[in-house]
Amino acid sequence: MWPWFGRNPWGWPAYRMPYGYPWGAIPKEEEIRMLEEQEKWLTSELDGVRARLEELRK
Repeated sequence: MWPWFGRNPWGWPAYRMPYGYPWGAIPKEEEIRMLEEQEKWLTSELDGVRARLEELRK
């Protein structure tokens, strides 16, 4: 997943949003895949934060 949370370095959306300009609705399967990728990335980041907290608490 992208480290800029769904935006490219120039500031505009890097992926298609479920509704709205300019792409309209995306297929349900694509939205599910996109959200699963975000979940994996966020879980990985959270695991890193938890590991660092444990390291600092010792």
